[in-house]
Amino acid sequence: MAVELVWSMLKWHCKPNVVIYNTITDNLCKDGNVDDALSRLSQMREWNVTPNVVTYTSLVDGLCKLGRGMDAMRMLSDMTEQNIFPDVIMYNMLVDAFCEGKTKEAEAILAIMIQRGEELDVVTYNALMDGYCLQGHMDKAKEVFNSMADEGVEPNIRSYCILVNGHCKRKNVDEAFHVFLEMDCKGLKPDTVIYTTLLRDLFTLGRCGAANSLFDEMMCRGPKPNIVTY
Repeated sequence: MAVELVWSMLKWHCKPNVVIYNTITDNLCKDGNVDDALSRLSQMREWNVTPNVVTYTSLVDGLCKLGRGMDAMRMLSDMTEQNIFPDVIMYNMLVDAFCEGKTKEAEAILAIMIQRGEELDVVTYNALMDGYCLQGHMDKAKEVFNSMADEGVEPNIRSYCILVNGHCKRKNVDEAFHVFLEMDCKGLKPDTVIYTTLLRDLFTLGRCGAANSLFDEMMCRGPKPNIVTY
């Protein structure tokens, strides 16, 4: 109905503005109709409506969620050619999209961010760490984690959870516990996900006594177990 309203506006020579187009583009992308949203971008140009960073952010987000990272990168090039520059939110979307198997591309995006003076935030670092952990490159993930402090970015619960999960997947439970204790020293309270991840791997390794002790600690400290924990 919203699209029909736009056509009605055009019929009556009332040109939609960028806010109207952005509203439709964003909702099309959220519904997975990215190709339809891309056609709206072409329509905007035909009507001399200049897209802005909000327009491109919706399109890049939609493309990334569909696994079309290279198309998203082309969209990035398209917007910069028109002197519309991405913000850290858009860069983070691209880093996150490429980290599942294409860390080289993700690193290239980080290089662009640094070159343009964009400040990397905890979301950027977490996405890159997650990518390395998925590929089993724990040394690189730890390097990224350590570089956060050098850049004055404070790790969050998600940062530690990524490392704990990465070590557990490699069956390095002792290393995962080291990260767990480090987080505790920093005053960050472990959540249900971290406890459950450690419990899963302790039981997998047959360390039932250690798992039961950890579960008792979890019950005392507050994070509530969920169905996955049980």
